[in-house]
Amino acid sequence: MHYREYRISAVGVRSLCWDKQKLIDWVTGTIYQLNGTADRFHRGYGQTFDAAVQSTSGDLAVIYQRLGTAGMLIDRHKPLRTLTRDKYHATIYEYPVGFLHDAQGRELLIHCPERYLKLEIEEARTGRSAASLNKTLIERLRLWFAETDDRNPMDIFHSRLIQSPGGRWLLNAGWIWHPYDTFVLYEVADVLADPRMLDSNHFEFAYPIVAEISAAAFLDDQTLILVNSEYPEDDEESPKYHEDPLFHSGPYSIGSYDLINRRYRSVVKAEEIVGTMMPLSERYLIGFYKHPKLFDCTTGKIIQRWPQLNTGTQTSSLLMKPELIPPPFAFDQAN
Repeated sequence: MHYREYRISAVGVRSLCWDKQKLIDWVTGTIYQLNGTADRFHRGYGQTFDAAVQSTSGDLAVIYQRLGTAGMLIDRHKPLRTLTRDKYHATIYEYPVGFLHDAQGRELLIHCPERYLKLEIEEARTGRSAASLNKTLIERLRLWFAETDDRNPMDIFHSRLIQSPGGRWLLNAGWIWHPYDTFVLYEVADVLADPRMLDSNHFEFAYPIVAEISAAAFLDDQTLILVNSEYPEDDEESPKYHEDPLFHSGPYSIGSYDLINRRYRSVVKAEEIVGTMMPLSERYLIGFYKHPKLFDCTTGKIIQRWPQLNTGTQTSSLLMKPELIPPPFAFDQAN
């Protein structure tokens, strides 16, 4: 596995997102080129915000308090609108916010502006309900009444909202009481047509996945990579628990799941804690617990590591201790 290292001098970095071959700190308004130069494109937003998520086009971003209620939608040079989330347990888990795009390429925002358990999808720039786009007035009124009267969301703390590379799927990797890390998978076309589809998990796995999922990420639109947590809880009274190969493999195992054929391609126990992760191929992924490590997903072994880089100890959307809050770093899966 070949890699190239660049060192860029930077002070006071608050957030990082990749934009092609450069890095953007949306909070401070700084663009870092790989040749070491840096440029400011706005004056910055102070110390309130400490994280950012960027739209597919790179034109929009949400800056937010990772463990707070404040967020702001911005474009390259100006704020567009303020955002917020339910304050219920907001100080212990990562702010639920992400960008989507629909079949027409429109940029959409998904977040929880009212209640911690209720996801909303909006046209990013305007805040209009995404489900109302391209609908007549009568259809929009019917939809509004349906959303008002029929939304009955399941009790889950949404977090780490990610769209698959090809746009088909939406991943929601949050938690439920007591606490227990979990995830939900949605088809984007379904939830855009009917927001009530966000209120439960309609995807059916070949085996009921009962392992506690501490990290999840897409390799592509067919492959979902799952990592289970430190504490499997085997319940002998529930035979279904033994049908999940990932649960049965023990803590910190890596599962590659085929979303089209509804089966695991592989499950292997990892040599060390994986933490937040980025799949590179069917065989390799990078885990970011303490420092980046390159895992072989066929053996679970670490084949390369970069101990000089501090990437924190996050293993969940829950960040209940200060040391669990990761330093700024950014994924560039394509490159």
